[in-house]
Amino acid sequence: MGRPRKNNKPLPPRVYLSHGQYFFVDHTGKWNPLGRSMGEMYRNLARFYDDDSPLFSMGDLFERYELTVLPKKAEKTQVENSRSLKRLTAVFGEMTPNEVRPGDVYAYRDKRGRTTEPAQIVIWKSCRMSSPKLWSGGLLRTIPAAM
Repeated sequence: MGRPRKNNKPLPPRVYLSHGQYFFVDHTGKWNPLGRSMGEMYRNLARFYDDDSPLFSMGDLFERYELTVLPKKAEKTQVENSRSLKRLTAVFGEMTPNEVRPGDVYAYRDKRGRTTEPAQIVIWKSCRMSSPKLWSGGLLRTIPAAM
């Protein structure tokens, strides 16, 4: 997280006032003009935060994890995590990362019972969800269902 603003504190994150015009700086560093008035700025800013169409689901993240991170693990860990990911995909696969809440994970853990898998899920959610945050290109603002 960056340092707090010294000027223009009421502006949204990544929005700057320069030469009488508002700009949004995207994750690539490009300055996108938003307009000269506050109302125009907020209307144009909405297109950068359009949450109506999710770009990826939890199933997509699980699949990418299985393809990129899992092969680097030990063979036994690969087998166990692959099995866990199949179960997680069945339950959370259609959800977007921002829809997954800690209560959902706890309910899944309680339903699974006292096996080692629920503990692995909590570990997976708390430690390994930093990769999807990086993979999303800055679209995922927080780690979903952070424990």
